[in-house]
Amino acid sequence: MPVPVVSVVIAVYNMAEHLQACLHSIWDQSIGVEHLEVIAVDDGSTDASLDLLDAWAATHPELLVVRGPRTGAPGAPRNHGIDLSRGEYVFFADPDDYLGREALERMHRAAEQNGSEVVLGRICGVGRRAPTRPFLRSVGRGDVVSTDAVWTLTAHKLFSRDLLVHHGLRFAEGARLAEEQTLVVPALFLASSISVVADYDCYYLVSREGVEHLTQQTADPTTFWPIVRSSLETVRAHVDDGPVRDALVRRWVGVEIAGKFSPRFAGQSPATQSALLDGAREILDELVPERVDLLLPLVKRLRVAAVRRGAPDLVHELGAFDTQGPIGVPVEAGDRVLAPWPGLRDPRWAVPDAYYDVTDALVPELAAVSVETDGRWRIGVHVRPATPAGRDAAVDWEVCLRRGVDEHRVPVVGGVARVDLVVIDPAPAPGPWAVVLAARSVAEELRHAVGVRGASCEVAANCDELVGASLQRSPRGALLLVVRDDLPRRPVLSTTGVRWRRGRLELALDATQARGDAVLVLRSGEQTRRVPLVLSDAVLRGSFVPDRLLTAGRWSLHLASRHPSSEVTARVRLEPGTRTPRGRLARLVPVGTEGWARLEVVSRRRWVRLHAGRVVSRLRRRRGAAYGR
Repeated sequence: MPVPVVSVVIAVYNMAEHLQACLHSIWDQSIGVEHLEVIAVDDGSTDASLDLLDAWAATHPELLVVRGPRTGAPGAPRNHGIDLSRGEYVFFADPDDYLGREALERMHRAAEQNGSEVVLGRICGVGRRAPTRPFLRSVGRGDVVSTDAVWTLTAHKLFSRDLLVHHGLRFAEGARLAEEQTLVVPALFLASSISVVADYDCYYLVSREGVEHLTQQTADPTTFWPIVRSSLETVRAHVDDGPVRDALVRRWVGVEIAGKFSPRFAGQSPATQSALLDGAREILDELVPERVDLLLPLVKRLRVAAVRRGAPDLVHELGAFDTQGPIGVPVEAGDRVLAPWPGLRDPRWAVPDAYYDVTDALVPELAAVSVETDGRWRIGVHVRPATPAGRDAAVDWEVCLRRGVDEHRVPVVGGVARVDLVVIDPAPAPGPWAVVLAARSVAEELRHAVGVRGASCEVAANCDELVGASLQRSPRGALLLVVRDDLPRRPVLSTTGVRWRRGRLELALDATQARGDAVLVLRSGEQTRRVPLVLSDAVLRGSFVPDRLLTAGRWSLHLASRHPSSEVTARVRLEPGTRTPRGRLARLVPVGTEGWARLEVVSRRRWVRLHAGRVVSRLRRRRGAAYGR
């Protein structure tokens, strides 16, 4: 029997409902089933998983089914699969996930072309999050630093079997969290080269309803912390002390250590809390210098500070504060800005100010909100000039209005963002829009670090009547722009509602949401003409003879209702030298949001010339074809 190119190892436990999709994706691989062997190791399943595997094995000789006792974790079944494998490369798949059709072929090609002993194929999340940092670009020959490989430590990679066997790399047995790190982390540092396939979705991580993934379960401190310690010791053994090592160690401190003291920490038993806290503190004291803490985002660095001090009370306060949301005024310390989070300058814990310092990632504040005469909200934004964020012109700030899944962004220009509710939604439904600030260059974890300082509504007394909205604050301090149910709606210009008819300009406007008097405004340069109209609860139809009002040129038409910003626009082009626009409607194209349209009219004489030219061109082409030209 020829030696297979790739051995696919699957650890199976009670996955009969989802196993079919995984197996189909393997047998559909473009590399060809003749180059594969599949080793499915059952971990004592009690459902129909074994029967399904046996049925597949009866018709697929490439499948080897192995029955094993229940171990309760995927490490032992995977190790058994390594021992039985014969392929040049080994790939580990989970029974509830599946592969892209070209995954193994592309990863094998990358390994062969670059002499790589580990290949990372892009992972795609289906209903769950998937790592993205290592897959921003493809890499031919790289190492653990250049590929950012430590940011995806799952087993779903292509490994050289010789690498695994020569160094005796195996999964941790009996551990239900991070068990793959005892194999993956040493392999990344020992590999002669690492490749990344980032231009194809190789592996699909699937979230299944009713299936609790191991990453969502509580860590067992007795098995989890030894694995984390082993990974950090591997990093220290292969990388000299300095910034590069700190950047690598930061991954374990932020993900494995700080991640275990999220708000879910409060829901665990006192014994588990104590064991998690003691184990993490011991690792931090022995293997992680404090300077690494300051590389983390604010929330995580404060959790680590609490763990270093063995302060469960501070961990709980941080968890509750993180869930509730940051509320408070930043603390100024000289030219630095400190976030008002629990523990700040509290003598019980003596956490240094550096852990609370957010100066380099300070977000702007909502300084004031007012209404301009045209009915638009003007939201002022203020950033302290002393901060790097305030001095950095490359930081692009935006005011975001969010309601449910809808989001509307308005750029901040000169410290001001102008928001027109009716442009956001021609018929906005009553209810609140959350007003927040965002910057593309600031990490999400730091965007909310300093909270939102109080904003005042500097508006006239008739502001609500003019705009039909009001500024409010939620109980948690969020700024809301609340739309009333009587906000005047923008009349919508129908795409067929403007036309020339017998020398007259006829309009058809949907005015069902408008009330009161309206004015049709026509503008051309400095010339302005106004035609009074009456809006009713039906479609408005109005007409007038334009030669009594207009001169030759390009005119824009606006319909203004009681709400000054409720205007709809069409553009009319009048040919020079003509007094009356008796032309033909040439095009009517929607522009921008619904309610805007562009109308162009050309003179009838010009249209005839154009049409005649097209006819002559067609005749010439036909005659040329008849003569074989």
